[in-house]
Amino acid sequence: MSRPSSVSPRPPAPGGGGGGPAPCGPGGGGRAKGLKDIRIDEEVKIAVNIALERFRYGDQREMEFPSSLTSTERAFIHRLSQSLGLVSKSKGKGANRYLTVKKKDGSETAHAMMTCNLTHNTKHAVRSLIQRFPVTNKERTELLPKTERGNVFAVEA
Repeated sequence: MSRPSSVSPRPPAPGGGGGGPAPCGPGGGGRAKGLKDIRIDEEVKIAVNIALERFRYGDQREMEFPSSLTSTERAFIHRLSQSLGLVSKSKGKGANRYLTVKKKDGSETAHAMMTCNLTHNTKHAVRSLIQRFPVTNKERTELLPKTERGNVFAVEA
């Protein structure tokens, strides 16, 4: 397991709570509203995004985030991990609480795959459109996964 080098440790906010900026709105927002409106620093969002994208396309099966993250930052990572098809879990208590992100195994990923059944007429229409308007090399490159284009690893320190 490794910790993402791009995510810097964050000291608890002054006044305790350890939760980062509070959500806007009357009454400070309940639990459900707070999860919809997770507010953290933009540089943390960017660093976490980069770390999760590298992890997602890399060979590692598991990744660990440090215990120095606030509960709000952990909530953001949980939400982002879920949206990327990853599994996240917080472990530990208090100041020792940390977060682990794992890749789903192949069987779970296979169930998430969508299928699209086309009629014979639709297939014929698509085929004739592709013949009349072939895909250019530029368009073909844009359709490749990010790792094959080199976009994920372009941000190197």
